[in-house]
Amino acid sequence: MKLPFLTRRHAGDSTTHSQGADPIGAQVLVRRYQTAIDRITLAREEGGVFALVSAVGEEGRTTTAMGLALAAARLKPGRQIALGDFDLRQPSIHARVGLPLAAGVREALAEGADLDAVLRGTVEPNLSVLTAGQGAVDLPDVFTSGQFTSLLSALRSRFSMVFVDTAPLLRYGDASLLARHVDGVVMVVRADYSRLATSREALEMLEPLRERIVGAVCNDYRDPFPFNLLRKLG
Repeated sequence: MKLPFLTRRHAGDSTTHSQGADPIGAQVLVRRYQTAIDRITLAREEGGVFALVSAVGEEGRTTTAMGLALAAARLKPGRQIALGDFDLRQPSIHARVGLPLAAGVREALAEGADLDAVLRGTVEPNLSVLTAGQGAVDLPDVFTSGQFTSLLSALRSRFSMVFVDTAPLLRYGDASLLARHVDGVVMVVRADYSRLATSREALEMLEPLRERIVGAVCNDYRDPFPFNLLRKLG
């Protein structure tokens, strides 16, 4: 499977986020992810919901979702952008942006909560956050439910681009089920950490959805490892 290279985040780039003057990232992240936003927009001109996936944890999937959402919001000020935490196993976006965990995705899925009741604004006027929530849901089957597809439809109707974090592909079945219903999939790897075997296994899981994969992002970039890894995965 050919894996287009979207961008890289250098080792040492800031990943500290708060609900202060800059809610989910520094300008350096916007610059790093601008190329990725441009390439995603080129691949999916109509926008939609984009899932960030990785083989295992600690590969920078959450940081990438946050960086892409912030970059899209600042680069496309006339459009509404959303960041969603669909890693219902080990959610972390709420803590990193300084928001409560609930209500969020779980409440929308379990209780049919209205989108307005679970979305939260940020100091970016066109960026909203959907946290993971605390409601009881049946994992991973909830990602095949009518409630889930309805939630995605509601997000698509409200936002130009939605970036969602997911659980690790090789640890849980959530992301592979979720990926069947989104408009694009972005694979995340991490230099000096991601293993070729596990990354390849994750891509094999996504092979039936190859038309949905828009590319890869490499975190903690150090030359020449990322390009070698992506070349081998292609």
